[in-house]
This record gives sequence, structure tokens and C-alpha cells, in this order.
Amino acid sequence: MHLWRVAPFESVQPAHIPAVLHAFCAWYWRMFGPMETIGPICRIRSARAHTKNTNVQYRMGMALVVLPVRLWLAWRWSWHVWHKLWDPRWVGVDAGAGVRCFLVSAIERARNDKSSVHPMYAQAARRLFLPLASPISYLVLVSEALLPIGLLVPRSARGAAALGAPLNLMFLGGGGAPRDNSNMLLAELAIMMASKPV
Repeated sequence: MHLWRVAPFESVQPAHIPAVLHAFCAWYWRMFGPMETIGPICRIRSARAHTKNTNVQYRMGMALVVLPVRLWLAWRWSWHVWHKLWDPRWVGVDAGAGVRCFLVSAIERARNDKSSVHPMYAQAARRLFLPLASPISYLVLVSEALLPIGLLVPRSARGAAALGAPLNLMFLGGGGAPRDNSNMLLAELAIMMASKPV
């Protein structure tokens, strides 16, 4: 006889009752939580439910640990946006002058033997980024304006940190404000590592 033609309870033998009871308890545990009244089989906690509770506790703890880092990072990005927003070299008629100034100084630093600017960065700045300085200034400004919003919303903090890290790497690669950018980069890496799904 095929199993799908047999009624569910006709095929259950007395020897199968503990396995069926265990399966029912496991299903009930997943759906509604612990059930202590049925018997000793239901008192055994499944490893999956325990791991799920541990992951939730870990995520809640890490969210509280990372909250001050997220707030500090959002404040720093907001500070940078505020200063660029009122600078005519970043927005307005002379937009792109701030990017041009940064890239030209990076190219000049790359000519020095003891420079921290890599020669390939200088070539990319000269050939790719300098001709597009005006659109890049608006792109940087919009990206930096969206970062604090993303960092303040818990669900998007990891994505915002992943967007901010390349910006900080570009500024560090060009030799700009190493202390500020390196601190911000470390904070973004901490946010990405802490909010990693377990």
C-alpha cells in the first residue's frame, strides 16, 4: 500500500509513539515556545531553538555596543556635509574646485619618494577623476549626506558603513586628513563586523 492512501493514524504503531510525540513537541517548540506538560521528551530543548535565542541575545547586545559608534560616525559625516554644503568649491558655480584641489595635491604628493600616495592612485586621479571633478563633488556630497541617515536607521547601518568605507579609503589614499579618516574607517569596519548576520 502507498503511504498517501493510508490515513495518518492507521500507520502509527505503538513503537512509533515516542518518535511522533517528539516530532510534535519539536514542532510545538518552534511555533509557540516551551511545553513542559506533555512529558520528558518535550523537556529537552532543541539545539536549534537554543542557538536562535543565543543569536538574538548576541545581536541585541552588539546593537547596544555599536550604538555610540554609529552616533559618533553619523555626527562626523554630518559635520563634513555641513561644511561642504556652504563651501562654494563643492556646490554652486565653482563646484568641483574642492575635488580638483584635493586630486592635484594627491598627484603632487605622489611625485615625492616618501609619499603615502600610491602612483596608481595619482594616475587614476589624473586620467579619470580630474576630468569629472564637478560631478564627483556632487556625488561625494550626496553620498556623505545619505550616510548619517543610513547610520541612524538600525536596519541600514551596515550598508551605510559599507558605503562610507570606500569614501574614507579614497580620502586616505589621496593623503587627506589621515587621523580623521582612519578613525572613521575603523568605526565603519566595526559596524560592519558587529552587525554581521550570525
